[in-house]
Amino acid sequence: SGSSILIGQAFGAKNEDRLKAIVGTTLTFTFIIGVVLAIIGSIFAMDIMRLMGTPENIIEISVHYARILFISMPVLFLYFAYTTFMRGTGDSKTPFYFLIVSTALNMILLPVLIFGWLGAPKLDVYGAAYASVISTVITFIVMLVYLKKKNHPLQLDGTVRKYLRMDGELLKLLLRLGIPASINMILVSLSEIAVIAFVN
Repeated sequence: SGSSILIGQAFGAKNEDRLKAIVGTTLTFTFIIGVVLAIIGSIFAMDIMRLMGTPENIIEISVHYARILFISMPVLFLYFAYTTFMRGTGDSKTPFYFLIVSTALNMILLPVLIFGWLGAPKLDVYGAAYASVISTVITFIVMLVYLKKKNHPLQLDGTVRKYLRMDGELLKLLLRLGIPASINMILVSLSEIAVIAFVN
C-alpha cells in the first residue's frame, strides 16, 4: 500500500522519473524479501508444518507442497507488486482482468499436472502447487508484455532497470506508509494459521 500511494502521487503529478524510481526501489526490496522468505520457508518448512499441527500421515506431502510455493515467492511477490502499481495509477480493471487470466490458466493446468494429461508429468497433489505457480508466472510475463506494448509508464524499461536498487530515502518512505497495512495483513494471516492449527 505504501508503493501504491507514492505511485499514485507521482502518476498524478506526471512525474515519470520519480514513478520509475519508486517502481525500481519497490521491485528490488520486494524481490529481496521474497528471496529471504523463500530460503527461510524452505529450510523451516517441516517446523512450520509441525507448528501448525499437520497430521503425521500427510506431513511429508505438506512440506514438499509448501516448499514449491516458498521457492516461487520472489516471482510471485513481483507479480503482486505490479498489480499494486497499476491500482496506484487508478487502474483497478487491468489487474482484475489479469487475475481472471491467471485463474483460468490455473484451472486448465490443474488437471493436466495432477493427472498427467497431454503428455505432462503426473504430479498428483503437487500438480496443484505447480499449476498455481506456473499460471502466476505466465500471467506476470503477459502483464509485462502488455505494459510494454501500451508504452505504459510502469513498463519494465531501461529507466526502471536503472533504478533497480535500494534508494534509502524512498525505502524509508515506503516502509513508513506501508507498515500499518502490513501489520494488519500479518495479524489476519496469523489468525488464519491459528485456525488451521486448531482444526489440525
